[in-house]
Amino acid sequence: EDLPSPSIDTWIGWVHPFDQEALHQAFTQHTSGLSDYFNVEVRVRHRDGHWVWVLDRGQLGSPEEGQPAKWMYGTRQDISRSKEAEVALRVSESRSKLLSGLSAEWFWEVDKDLRFVRFSGGSADLLQDLDRRALGKQRWELGGEPLVGSWQDHRATLQRRERFKEFEYRITQANGKDVFWSVSGEPLFNELGLFTGYIGIGLDITRRKQDQHQLLVSEARLERTARMAGGGAWRIDLLTRRDQP
Repeated sequence: EDLPSPSIDTWIGWVHPFDQEALHQAFTQHTSGLSDYFNVEVRVRHRDGHWVWVLDRGQLGSPEEGQPAKWMYGTRQDISRSKEAEVALRVSESRSKLLSGLSAEWFWEVDKDLRFVRFSGGSADLLQDLDRRALGKQRWELGGEPLVGSWQDHRATLQRRERFKEFEYRITQANGKDVFWSVSGEPLFNELGLFTGYIGIGLDITRRKQDQHQLLVSEARLERTARMAGGGAWRIDLLTRRDQP
């Protein structure tokens, strides 16, 4: 059923606490002659209890031209969908910014408590495994070991709401095998500037790390062979054409 016509105080009471100041400023500016129209976007509580965004537009009116205003009339429009579209656009922009210059195999998202809420973009097997193991958990609750620094360092970065790139760590899969992952993340904020979580990308770098390890093993073997032969090992950088220590 329709809501009863509210008084000003009733209407303010329906408005979200974070938006009441904006409502008050818009009303005061118009009634004091500082603006031609009353115009404000606020959240109000729906009869079902959830919040919806509305656009209120109005103007002072009087019975006769030149007489003091005795009322204000206007329109109210539900703009919840457009606000949701704005949030989706910000997420898309954050994702595009994050992807600039980076490779990605899957996307991930955490809420304001840094718990995983969504995975997408990867293989079906990977997404199924991530959904089963990680949804509702924080990254460090899944085990694993950062390759540089510690989980405490990483958590401090998140608490500062900073962007991070190519955070690498080792994690054991359900089959018992260790894999190496690189993740990057971008913080998300709502229209009020409040932190809502992170969106990010992931990349399996196991092959790269295995190749790096094999190279180190080969170099160590060459060094030992050279020492046994009474000589020394050398390595040339093909770009600089110089010997590397």
